[in-house]
Amino acid sequence: NLDNCPNIAGNSTTSINATGAVVGYYGCIDTDGDGRDDFSDVFPQDPTQVADTDGDGWGDNPLGNDPDICPDDFGYINGTDPDGVPGVGCPIPGEEPDDFDEDGVADDLDDCNNTQPGQSVNEVGCSEYQLDDDLDGVSNADDKCANTPVNSGVDSDGCSSSQREVDSDGDGIYDPQDLCPNSDPELIIDDDGCTLSQKDSDNDGVNDLSDVCPNTPSGATVLADGCADESCQYAVDCDGDGFLGNYSYDAENETHSGDAFPFEVTQWQDMDGDGYGDNMVGETPDSCIGEAGNSTMKFLNGQTISYYGCIDTDGDGYSDDGDKFPQNPTQWADEDFDDWGDNPNGTDPDQCLDTNSDSISIQQAKDNFGCSLLQSDTDGDGINDQEDACPDTPVGVEVYQNGCRKEAEAEPEKESDTIMGMEPMIFFAVIGGGGLLLIGVLLLILRSRNADFDFDDDDDDDDWFEDDDDNDDFMASILGGRGQSRNPQRGPDSGPSRGPAGPGPSRGPPGAGPSRGPPGGPIRGPDPRGPARGPARSPATTGKKVAKRKPVTGDGKVRKAKVMVDPDLFDNDELADKNAAIDWTRSALKEGQSERSILMQLQTTGWSAPQSRAIIDLSKQ
Repeated sequence: NLDNCPNIAGNSTTSINATGAVVGYYGCIDTDGDGRDDFSDVFPQDPTQVADTDGDGWGDNPLGNDPDICPDDFGYINGTDPDGVPGVGCPIPGEEPDDFDEDGVADDLDDCNNTQPGQSVNEVGCSEYQLDDDLDGVSNADDKCANTPVNSGVDSDGCSSSQREVDSDGDGIYDPQDLCPNSDPELIIDDDGCTLSQKDSDNDGVNDLSDVCPNTPSGATVLADGCADESCQYAVDCDGDGFLGNYSYDAENETHSGDAFPFEVTQWQDMDGDGYGDNMVGETPDSCIGEAGNSTMKFLNGQTISYYGCIDTDGDGYSDDGDKFPQNPTQWADEDFDDWGDNPNGTDPDQCLDTNSDSISIQQAKDNFGCSLLQSDTDGDGINDQEDACPDTPVGVEVYQNGCRKEAEAEPEKESDTIMGMEPMIFFAVIGGGGLLLIGVLLLILRSRNADFDFDDDDDDDDWFEDDDDNDDFMASILGGRGQSRNPQRGPDSGPSRGPAGPGPSRGPPGAGPSRGPPGGPIRGPDPRGPARGPARSPATTGKKVAKRKPVTGDGKVRKAKVMVDPDLFDNDELADKNAAIDWTRSALKEGQSERSILMQLQTTGWSAPQSRAIIDLSKQ
């Protein structure tokens, strides 16, 4: 027997041809040892099964593992055979089971009910794209490092940092990038980590090392050297379609002889000789029979469909009868009819797809790279040109809804919560503190003005001080009392009249406060103390404190100072009231009232500040 794989040690004895017929096929790889070469064995790991006619995942051999009870009918694991007996691989009579992803596993048994079309699944309906055996977050189908240790960080290929640097076969290509992990490092290795003997670039079953014809058409019957079996073109019907021999077409009689496609069972005639068969239900049928063409596609109603053998002038694959740009190989569609191509990667692409179909918008789009004014935003301010009243707004500025720049607006002033520029609490604190300070200053001034004499009973003191009368009646100006003129000439009273008695001494009869006594004048006569020492006090010294030595008697004892009152301080009609006020004041002092309190009460009854001071001093004699 002829070795169909002369450069590969193998044990196969059979294979199947394009029609599904079993043919002899010797010396090729047969992993499970069932005689069928792995290339055509549907179950290459199961020596009891080689075929699955209905494609439901269960083998046709009734004596093999997991046999298909209904090999010609697509079925399910919980199907029922025609006799009503449960049978694996049989349909479910009366109703098809729910199979959302149509993977051949009913939904109630499917652990992965969103399998993508075309993916092979296991018995629970999961494909390798849905499984992750090493739990690294990368599916088995995409995982280049299948046994990653648990909890290891991996990259998008499912490999940890240590696995990325493993080279199991020592060929210089790390395992994650090595498509042939068992290469002989002594041989020439390509960038994929494969030797020529491990590759089959044209998928003809002959590895590249042994393939003399590396570009054999897919599906062609080849010899051991990888080249097409020429006998299929002359004497053998290799594809089993009933036609064989060299192909020719008689246009006059519209008949042909031979097989134009000796390796394609669905095609045999090619009237125009463009390489696409005339059988419209066969593989790659010719859409333009009788007219040689090179198209493979057509753009129709927004979709690309297969369309073989028609004229394609620009060679972009799209037939001219559906190509809006038959001279431009980078563009073929223009769904909004604005003369700009819809392929964004082509030349002159449409900047705004789906332009409105009204004539005005279309014309605007034709003149503006495919964009109508409603779709354009020339200045990039977010307002389309049709509504933009200011189409040249600088980039990045904030605009109104009409597209015009917003002018910087001063933020509205918040209602001031301040008082005279200060927070309320600070203001009240300042006012309170200032008020206390003012009261303190007033008290200090009052105290300094009221302290006319310093009476001291201590016989050891050497000096005594006498306060002259104040130049002006300070308290009278504050309390509205009557002030006294200190000028040499006394005029009539000009202050307010004395009101009714207050809480202080009244001007009534004794007992209710100081009262006015019978008129009397000051004591006239020589000063009992004798002549004053030193020069007489001039008006210029009034109000200043003058230190005087305390008078000393002949026996050496110090005499107490006698209070001297300005004779002009009291009018004649005030003398009786003065004496009553002195008596009241003397009683108040004995009762413990402070001089300041008495001073204030005297002034509230109409006495001026100097008069009140004099009354207090006289009451102490």
